[in-house]
Amino acid sequence: METLGLISLVPPIGLTTKIVTIYGQLQFEQNQPIKSHGSDSTLDTSIFPDNIQPLDNILSNYFSRTYYTLFKQQYIQWTSSIQEPSTLQVTVVLNVGRQTVRYVPSFWEEFKWGLIQYTAVLIPLLFLINKAKEFLFANQLVRTIVHTSNNKRHKA
Repeated sequence: METLGLISLVPPIGLTTKIVTIYGQLQFEQNQPIKSHGSDSTLDTSIFPDNIQPLDNILSNYFSRTYYTLFKQQYIQWTSSIQEPSTLQVTVVLNVGRQTVRYVPSFWEEFKWGLIQYTAVLIPLLFLINKAKEFLFANQLVRTIVHTSNNKRHKA
């Protein structure tokens, strides 16, 4: 997947030779949740087509995609230098923080996860119930009837 980060610069008046440092964050944007099956072939296309198009068309096509990135500027620092007056040095400090991705799982993914959770609760619960049952019957806290092989009933 190709991504794009748009940086807008307006140089301050009076600087002849410029060094600019741009600080910002790259954020992932979604128009719809990611599906668990299939592939999205729209992400396989290039952002910049082979034929030359105006920047407005490129940006319009990019931001109409289902998934895209945005560059959010935090701070811009302009400095002058003693280098050649016609040069512009651009440094971008990019932070990619924690992102939230919306995702739609399939039925079988939900079923498998539910089965794992069910098993994780069931095994300790069965163990505790068995220990409680052994304690109750071993200490004769519950009335019980013992069956013998002669089919005679004895009350305990």
